Amino acid sequence: MLAEFPADEMMKSDKRMRFGVLVFTAAASLFTGIVLLDLYWAERYVTYGGYPLILAAFLVFAWYLGREVADRWIGIGAWFSRERCIAAAIICSSSAFFFLHEPIGFKVLLDEAVLVGTSMMMHFEKVVLVPSAANSYEGSFRVVEAYLDKRTLFHPFLVSLLHDFSGYRPANVFILNIILTPVFLTLAWLFGHRLSGFRGGLLTVLLLTSVPLIAQNVTGGHFEILNLVMLSAVVLLACRYLERPDDRSLILLCYAGILLAQTRYESVLFVLPVGIVVLLGWHRNGEPILPWPVVLAPFLLSAFPAHFRVVLSKTRFWQLSEFDHGSAFSFGYLEENYGHALSYLFYLGQNLSNSFLVSVTGSVALVFFLGAAAVRFGNWYREDVPHFVLTLFLGTVLASFGLVLCYHWGQLDDLVASRFCLPLLLVFIFSTVAVVRADPKPYLVVCLVVATTAVAYYLSSLDSEGFLRSGFTLLGFMSIIIGASVPVLRGGIAPFRFFTVLTMAFIFFVTLPWNANHRFSQRYTPAREMEIMLRFIEEHPRKDYFFITNNPQIIIAHLVAGVAFRRVNEKPETVERHIAHKSYSDFFVYQKIEIDLETDRETVADGYQLDPVFRLETIEEQRIIPGLLGRISRIVKVDQAGVSGSD
Repeated sequence: MLAEFPADEMMKSDKRMRFGVLVFTAAASLFTGIVLLDLYWAERYVTYGGYPLILAAFLVFAWYLGREVADRWIGIGAWFSRERCIAAAIICSSSAFFFLHEPIGFKVLLDEAVLVGTSMMMHFEKVVLVPSAANSYEGSFRVVEAYLDKRTLFHPFLVSLLHDFSGYRPANVFILNIILTPVFLTLAWLFGHRLSGFRGGLLTVLLLTSVPLIAQNVTGGHFEILNLVMLSAVVLLACRYLERPDDRSLILLCYAGILLAQTRYESVLFVLPVGIVVLLGWHRNGEPILPWPVVLAPFLLSAFPAHFRVVLSKTRFWQLSEFDHGSAFSFGYLEENYGHALSYLFYLGQNLSNSFLVSVTGSVALVFFLGAAAVRFGNWYREDVPHFVLTLFLGTVLASFGLVLCYHWGQLDDLVASRFCLPLLLVFIFSTVAVVRADPKPYLVVCLVVATTAVAYYLSSLDSEGFLRSGFTLLGFMSIIIGASVPVLRGGIAPFRFFTVLTMAFIFFVTLPWNANHRFSQRYTPAREMEIMLRFIEEHPRKDYFFITNNPQIIIAHLVAGVAFRRVNEKPETVERHIAHKSYSDFFVYQKIEIDLETDRETVADGYQLDPVFRLETIEEQRIIPGLLGRISRIVKVDQAGVSGSD
């Protein structure tokens, strides 16, 4: 006994030391990012320190995740159970469904161009910058101007890893989402399974498949799918940690939280529920768990507050001028954006990428789930960890959604802004899976009432022609659904079976036509502009020319020398000198041309104007929509004397 006493004291002393280091690293990280560095050095800290910090966090997470997978699923025979084979088949089928009808390509023009550009700089230079000007007249392609962007680091970092291991190509931004799609569906299946068993996992994946917005994002190059992957991973790892609090589970949870915080702007809010789960795990364990990777983890987030300060200091990042708003966030936007959110979520046509089924079942389930949580929260903590964890993270998802509603660009029925509600749709689906098992009959009745009310409101807004075109079809569907629900209410059909069949029918009759009609691709004109420029680059593979456009990031990401209109308008003599010296084979310009459909008068769109000293020769034109052309021209001459003389 006497021999054990010093060892016990040494263990306590070691834990006190580790706890002190944890407090110090957390305080030092906040102090460094908020107080110590002025804006100049904060920007450089993120630029040059952001990559090694996100690399370190990813390597730690990948190492411990690999060990966890190896220890839990080392037996190959365990993979071939009947349930897992069915799950794999459903996940593969749903993944294929997403890619089968919705075309792969850029869906959010500036955002995805910036992410590709950042990944390029991470790959070539290991710095966090976006290229904005590049040349190649000295014999090699070289970025000559770049800036620190507002977007978080994890997504472009992963794309840069694909560049590192497979060679640089901008299309890797799509490859990443192709890889992440089955990963996301697998994680969602696992959490649905934790909530309600095998049928819960099945219904989770089917409900996700019914959302056209997800198909739109998995075939694009944005970070939304990565955000859903990390959110699903964090809730699963939170369950793992609370059920078995140990060093590895805590490290995985903390580092998944760090990576989630660096995935979307508002995802840093999830640091709060992760911290609460960590403390609850300590409580369950009876003492703090402090492995060294967790003790040092706060330092890996030190770039975030510095980055946030830089973003706040540059008002152009908030795109206020495009919306004619005075502030980025305000409670004054709440009422208007709430109306837009309802219009999006419960829309019954085919012009928006919502899922009426998920909106109805999810919003009702959310009310049921929160009501149950108010009564059973303590019991869930002791006996039902998945429901407890979902409650914790659901609160943060609702808070982040509230932040979206207070944002000047929070109109969810906007084609591009719709993606902001993806985390909400995910918790809608998880809540549905949980409630179908717990309160199936009253839940089904309320769902039918809400759906019938929404359909009746929609039908009342139709004129006679619209009613004839779609009203009878909707009434027929609702009649079939109500009739099919009667055996469920009488106990003759299992609720999970009813909701599974209903979801499959919705996918076939609603989601499939939406995806097949390419609604987003046809209506989002900036993506069609991008196609014109990228097709031109494919047709001119030598890349010995210079390209001028309003946002040259995607041009530069394809290793073509380019710059924005502002630069050449400021110094036309530079272009004149390059033409004289034959620095490039050609100087090409992409412009968007607006056409007055009554007078046929052509006007160069704002942001695409070139100084009149540049004499242009049209190379090709393509109609984007009626009244809008995409035009590529060649600069044949810089005639400064001629323009000044005509004045």
